[in-house]
Amino acid sequence: WLKDGSRRHFPIPNLKSTRPAMTGKEARPASPPASILSSMLVCSAWLCTLAAKTGLFGDARGGHPQTAFEGGAPCPKDCRVHEDALSLIQSARQAGDREAPALSFVLETEREQVAAPLSLEAAMELASGSSGNLSINATDRPTVCIWPQHLQDALRSASDSVLEGLPPWPKEDDVPETMSRVTLAFLIQVSQRDRLRMLTRQFGHIYDPFDVYLYLVDEETLPTEAVKAVLPQPLPENVAVVAAAHAGYYYWPRVQVLLNGFRQLLSSQWDFVVHLSESDYPLHSLEWVRSTLAAQRRHVFVQLQPRCVLKDRRLVRSSWYWWSQNAAAATCQAAFPAHSVSSVQFPIEELDGRGLIFASASEWMILPRELVEYSTLPELDSFKRLIGMHVAADEIFWATLVLNIPGFARTINPQSWFVFRSPTNTGHSPDTLWLKHAQPILSARRMNFFVRKVDLGHSEALLDFLDEVISQPDDPPGPGDAAWDSRQHATPCSWHSVDTAGPNAYWKPPRETEVRGPFHAPAPPAESRLPAWA
Repeated sequence: WLKDGSRRHFPIPNLKSTRPAMTGKEARPASPPASILSSMLVCSAWLCTLAAKTGLFGDARGGHPQTAFEGGAPCPKDCRVHEDALSLIQSARQAGDREAPALSFVLETEREQVAAPLSLEAAMELASGSSGNLSINATDRPTVCIWPQHLQDALRSASDSVLEGLPPWPKEDDVPETMSRVTLAFLIQVSQRDRLRMLTRQFGHIYDPFDVYLYLVDEETLPTEAVKAVLPQPLPENVAVVAAAHAGYYYWPRVQVLLNGFRQLLSSQWDFVVHLSESDYPLHSLEWVRSTLAAQRRHVFVQLQPRCVLKDRRLVRSSWYWWSQNAAAATCQAAFPAHSVSSVQFPIEELDGRGLIFASASEWMILPRELVEYSTLPELDSFKRLIGMHVAADEIFWATLVLNIPGFARTINPQSWFVFRSPTNTGHSPDTLWLKHAQPILSARRMNFFVRKVDLGHSEALLDFLDEVISQPDDPPGPGDAAWDSRQHATPCSWHSVDTAGPNAYWKPPRETEVRGPFHAPAPPAESRLPAWA
């Protein structure tokens, strides 16, 4: 029924399968042909648009801001027909493959992302491709969208909300300290054409049919087809390659791309997610990594650097460059280039004085599923907005989050990535590793899962060496040589004395390399060389 009181009839297609029925061990559910599925998808998208225009599901612009659609998207949050059609297509694909892996990765499209009815060509592409080849944009409506003229008010509002406290960490009696085996998800960000062949070599070490793999391809620098071309063909069903919004260094959009990818991965079952790029390479076999993570199931693998720590009963401030840059950042995904606004100051000292602990960490990390699920809570929107208004949000968000979650009992573990910076390197990225770095890499091998950064031009001899090392018997998997939790000594910089009781009192953080600016906005894509003016 329409608003004017009239009624329309829509023909229902005959879904009887054209495939002959099977019997015995070969029996399987009959699947509708692709043409019928395509028609259904187009029809469902049209129905969704009609529903939005006629108010069939109520006022799409009303209610909670998370559910309201923006930017002309025609499908309200509770419009289910488009999603149901996608589910039907995915079910038909799975029914047609009797040998599918036990863990099949299927991307879920967000209802808010449907901006217009799908064309017949797009529907055909969805209906005929395998789940590994779905080209669904890993994008989402930005949680952080703050224009320069609104910065001051946004900072005040977000600060007040965050200082009331983050959502408490849920009880987790069902999460064991150790497991016999864990399932992994890999989120690999790709942006550089000249490093595509690294993906082939990397894939040979990290692939397992029971894990999950999502490649996020920078849509401004590469087509997804270029990445698919260097991966096995046809793509395994637990591998997906999708386009992602371009996001340079230093600003919130880079965090948003990662969060969007994590949300896509949550549609599958796994225990830890590993965040990589085409510049990373393993130091151990996949089974060693898996067993080490399984032995530390309640750990968070982040190389965390608090803004302030206690050392020998003295307050020691981090010399990280970005803590000295207090101009607030305006950002709104692709609406305008993210940039700092010198006339508005980020209130870091005020927040610190009221107990909010800040820290930084590399964005290349291994996170447990529960922390990723926590990061998607709507109650964290104010925290995301607050951190999104600080420059270098990409290296502040996760580290500051884990230090401020009420009741967060997970161990923050420094086992992570081997990186090297020469004294003359003042840029954002670490040095490219050569064979000459082999000895320090081996010396620190147990404390690291991967090395960063490498390429086939400069690092090929080192990669050959690492392949040989990985093929040899390894030390027993498990914790690194110096297992500690840096939270014991992280403190607000405004505090001059706290109780530091613990097994590793007066923890000394790893040495930091000074990084000097200025760094202009918008920043270069991930891991690209800084331009001459930097």
